[in-house]
Amino acid sequence: ITLDATSAADAYWGMPYIEKAIEMNLLENYTTAAADYEMAITREEMASIIVKAYDAIGGDTAITDGVVTKAQKQIGDLVNVSASYKTEVTTAYALNFIAGYGDGSFKPLGSATRGEASVVISKLLDDSMRTPIEEDKPLEVDMSWQEWLKQQPDSYIEQYISPEYLASTYENGVFTIVDCGFGWGDLEVTDDYIPDFTARLNNLLDYAVRQKCYTSLYNANHFDDGRGVDDGRPIEFNDIFVNFESVANAQVPYFQYRFTQDAYMNTDTYVMSKSKVGATIKLRINDLYDEYTVIDDAFWETRYDERYMKLLKGSLVAFFGETYGHDIADYVEQTFVDYYATYKRNGYPYYDEVKTFGNVDIVMPLISKSTARFDIFFTVH
Repeated sequence: ITLDATSAADAYWGMPYIEKAIEMNLLENYTTAAADYEMAITREEMASIIVKAYDAIGGDTAITDGVVTKAQKQIGDLVNVSASYKTEVTTAYALNFIAGYGDGSFKPLGSATRGEASVVISKLLDDSMRTPIEEDKPLEVDMSWQEWLKQQPDSYIEQYISPEYLASTYENGVFTIVDCGFGWGDLEVTDDYIPDFTARLNNLLDYAVRQKCYTSLYNANHFDDGRGVDDGRPIEFNDIFVNFESVANAQVPYFQYRFTQDAYMNTDTYVMSKSKVGATIKLRINDLYDEYTVIDDAFWETRYDERYMKLLKGSLVAFFGETYGHDIADYVEQTFVDYYATYKRNGYPYYDEVKTFGNVDIVMPLISKSTARFDIFFTVH
């Protein structure tokens, strides 16, 4: 293939390479003007080239529908990707040739830097540098805790397990929070908005009971008028709370999970909205220490007692699973330290920054600054 730009009068140094790329079908919509090839390349163009190059050298660019869906959910600005490049951008992201930015965006029309190009080319030459997205595997579920619990003495039940927790059941993949005599009726948990939610909730409570952590599980019923009282109208949605509490001070949970099933948390106001279905997971972390904690210089560097941070991180792994749970737990720990110890609450610089681990998005909302509470939100796709 010979282009006009290779004529002796205005030969362009890059044309032999460009011609080879065209011959290998790596470039599309090319022109004969050398000046066009001196323009900055966009990230979506780079994604297209690298996917085609990987295919040309025998790489496997096939990805399953599940991976496609997962990758596209993680690309926060997929809508900005040109239609002609959407497939290649999704594939490049799924195969981990090109990663997104910390805020979840891909910036498809942004110019690629030399550093970004170097990373992409290196990943093309060395597969070990990439960690492709994989299909989510079903969570393993251990229901033996129910039988295990029955074998414990009454003293164990009274000291470590709340009545609400004992009243709940998990059978045949269905988790039910039993009425407990409040007159609200049983709540049957579903997987509608959070993948594998019933299994995740079971695993979270499994972890709690085996850790001898006084844990309460309950559902709060919200009515039309928002007053939280039964005026005879239908229940709009249910919030499920799981409290990890201290035996010595059971009035205040050391941390609390709140699962909202049939509404979602508006990320502009951080209040529940019934205008759009979805799900929100909120983790509220209170003081991670007690009267037995040694308050010394080492403590003020982290603001937590290792006993409680270990418990918190274990609960995150139990809920999110082994694949992403450890990374999520480490991130939450670092965020806690930054929030309380490194920057202090009012100086925390990362409010509203979205961090993504696999199919989990995490945000630390600005509202925490005004409420003086450590609230961190998760969305599972």
